[in-house]
Amino acid sequence: MRTQRRSQRRQASEQKHAAGPGRGLVYCPDRDYAGEQNLRRALGVLPDDQRQVVVLHVWGQLTFSQIGDLLGVSSNTAASRYRYALAKLRDEMSAKENSCAHSR
Repeated sequence: MRTQRRSQRRQASEQKHAAGPGRGLVYCPDRDYAGEQNLRRALGVLPDDQRQVVVLHVWGQLTFSQIGDLLGVSSNTAASRYRYALAKLRDEMSAKENSCAHSR
């Protein structure tokens, strides 16, 4: 029993580090690493209040009402911050894509 658990842990560790040293995760060939980096950069440009709403709504899956309660603002304010943030993200990301396309 103990040997079986040890073997399973070792296999899991080997799979986890199969992508190479320092990665810690398995490499995913379909993943858009450049797009993710562009999104992180664009999120960093947003004002804190807008970034908070985007993160809570997209990744936290909270409603604007829940976000408003959490941040101490109305749900309409949370929705407006989200809308303004999406517009800025769209502009930032398209500007980056256009500058990359012209540099080729």
